[in-house]
Amino acid sequence: MFYDFSGPAAALGYGILANTVTPRPIAWITSCDETGRVNAAPYSFFNAMGGSPPTLAVGFLAGVNDWKDSARNIRERGEFVVHLVSQDLAAVMNQTSAAYPPEVSEAEVLGIDLLPSARIDIPRIAAARVAFECRLVQFVETGPFQGTAVAEVLGAHISDAAITNPARGHIDREALELIARLDGRSRYARDFDVFDMPRPEGG
Repeated sequence: MFYDFSGPAAALGYGILANTVTPRPIAWITSCDETGRVNAAPYSFFNAMGGSPPTLAVGFLAGVNDWKDSARNIRERGEFVVHLVSQDLAAVMNQTSAAYPPEVSEAEVLGIDLLPSARIDIPRIAAARVAFECRLVQFVETGPFQGTAVAEVLGAHISDAAITNPARGHIDREALELIARLDGRSRYARDFDVFDMPRPEGG
């Protein structure tokens, strides 16, 4: 079946993407408003987009008559931290997705411990096993109050327990115990079924 998003099927776009582009890693973002108030929120329209320099992209779905708090903060401040979500942090991550008003800090309300970042002024979540300090390269508006932030990763905080070879940056993926988003509702994935498929010669 073909869905033409220029017609009546446009309203189905989110659901079709969310239920087919899976599993999706979760960008649990901390950002700050102009007063320094810390916002924490998860976004699963997200992935790595380059390696030299390391580059990430995060998509922000349309807000209601305004930008979502994270998108607005990133557009104004140009810095943010992307954390990946381990199983033990799933519940509190989910709580930060609630519709808190802009003047409320999710980190403060939910008692999320923060630490200073090394290269930017945005604090990071202390318990996160992976945290990427990011600087905005470009924000692309893709619709009314919808857009994508493309950012350079200035540095990465990785849990020592997951590092197998510090000099070469080798990481035990299983030790990170990361979860992923499966659809637009409430299903997540963990303990991925992994199989090996070597690249073909010359690949």
